[in-house]
Amino acid sequence: MKYMEITLLPQNGLRIKGKKATLTVDKADKTASALLLLQFIPDAAPIVEEMVTFNGPGEYEVGGVKISGFRSGDKTVYSMTLDGTSILVGSIQTLTALQSKLKEHNIVIALCDGADSATFLTNLGTNVIMFYGEKAEETSQVFPKEKNQVVSKYTTSLDKLPQEVETIVLS
Repeated sequence: MKYMEITLLPQNGLRIKGKKATLTVDKADKTASALLLLQFIPDAAPIVEEMVTFNGPGEYEVGGVKISGFRSGDKTVYSMTLDGTSILVGSIQTLTALQSKLKEHNIVIALCDGADSATFLTNLGTNVIMFYGEKAEETSQVFPKEKNQVVSKYTTSLDKLPQEVETIVLS
């Protein structure tokens, strides 16, 4: 069985790689199928010619992956199902603002660029909560230390997800 990989890229970018599609978040990469921008950029042209750029709310599909974008102010949260695993990705502030509108996901990935409370994420993440960004380690401290892992790449598949919520710091 092929595993899905979530990798931290330079300058707080992410790569989410599945069987049929590779998505990057806030970092262009020619090997990716699509780029998801968490910060809305008005009239943004594709950053890389061959790459689809998702820049705001809407319903999208790339490589068989259905993606929904939800906006709060000028920031977007993306929900998707990749290889049977539901993933939610956004900044901690945007996830906080939209928490009443969001459903549970197997994996929740939060960009931590400010000192915000993350305890509500346990209502959204059923298996894994991931933090990345400048304040990732600080934000993760509200969770039990014995369940915190610090890695640069996380590899999993739907059947290998932990039964109890695990917290990961991408660093």
